[in-house]
Amino acid sequence: MAERALRIDHNTLNRYVVHYAPKLEKSFHKKKKRAGDRWRMGETYLKVRGQWRYYYRVVDNEGK
Repeated sequence: MAERALRIDHNTLNRYVVHYAPKLEKSFHKKKKRAGDRWRMGETYLKVRGQWRYYYRVVDNEGK
Protein backbone atom coordinates (compact mmCIF):
# COMPACT_ATOMS: atom_id res chain seq x y z
CA MET A 1 0.00 0.00 0.00
CA ALA A 2 2.89 2.32 0.66
CA GLU A 3 3.87 2.12 -3.02
CA ARG A 4 0.52 3.67 -3.90
CA ALA A 5 0.78 6.36 -1.22
CA LEU A 6 -2.07 4.86 0.79
CA ARG A 7 -1.82 4.71 4.53
CA ILE A 8 -4.23 2.12 5.86
CA ASP A 9 -3.96 0.58 9.26
CA HIS A 10 -3.74 -3.21 9.37
CA ASN A 11 -6.75 -3.31 11.71
CA THR A 12 -8.88 -1.63 9.05
CA LEU A 13 -7.88 -4.25 6.51
CA ASN A 14 -8.58 -7.00 9.02
CA ARG A 15 -12.09 -5.64 9.68
CA TYR A 16 -12.82 -5.61 5.94
CA VAL A 17 -11.61 -9.19 5.59
CA VAL A 18 -13.67 -10.38 8.56
CA HIS A 19 -16.75 -8.59 7.22
CA TYR A 20 -16.58 -9.48 3.52
CA ALA A 21 -14.87 -12.90 3.45
CA PRO A 22 -17.96 -14.90 4.52
CA LYS A 23 -20.11 -13.08 1.96
CA LEU A 24 -17.62 -13.77 -0.82
CA GLU A 25 -17.22 -17.40 0.20
CA LYS A 26 -20.99 -17.88 0.22
CA SER A 27 -21.32 -16.49 -3.29
CA PHE A 28 -18.42 -18.62 -4.57
CA HIS A 29 -19.87 -21.85 -3.22
CA LYS A 30 -23.50 -21.53 -4.27
CA LYS A 31 -25.01 -24.88 -5.04
CA LYS A 32 -25.69 -25.54 -8.67
CA LYS A 33 -29.26 -26.32 -9.51
CA ARG A 34 -29.85 -29.98 -10.29
CA ALA A 35 -30.94 -30.93 -13.76
CA GLY A 36 -34.41 -32.40 -14.09
CA ASP A 37 -35.12 -36.11 -13.87
CA ARG A 38 -36.79 -36.22 -17.28
CA TRP A 39 -35.06 -35.36 -20.53
CA ARG A 40 -36.44 -34.86 -24.01
CA MET A 41 -34.57 -35.13 -27.27
CA GLY A 42 -35.64 -33.64 -30.56
CA GLU A 43 -34.05 -34.86 -33.79
CA THR A 44 -34.43 -33.76 -37.38
CA TYR A 45 -32.53 -33.14 -40.59
CA LEU A 46 -31.99 -29.63 -41.92
CA LYS A 47 -30.73 -28.49 -45.28
CA VAL A 48 -27.81 -26.12 -44.79
CA ARG A 49 -26.08 -24.62 -47.84
CA GLY A 50 -27.47 -27.37 -49.99
CA GLN A 51 -26.36 -30.24 -47.74
CA TRP A 52 -28.52 -32.21 -45.34
CA ARG A 53 -27.32 -32.00 -41.72
CA TYR A 54 -28.42 -34.01 -38.71
CA TYR A 55 -29.69 -31.72 -35.95
CA TYR A 56 -30.59 -32.73 -32.39
CA ARG A 57 -31.32 -30.95 -29.15
CA VAL A 58 -31.63 -32.36 -25.64
CA VAL A 59 -33.47 -30.47 -22.88
CA ASP A 60 -34.54 -31.24 -19.34
CA ASN A 61 -38.07 -30.80 -18.02
CA GLU A 62 -37.51 -27.03 -17.61
CA GLY A 63 -36.35 -26.59 -21.20
CA LYS A 64 -32.70 -25.96 -20.36
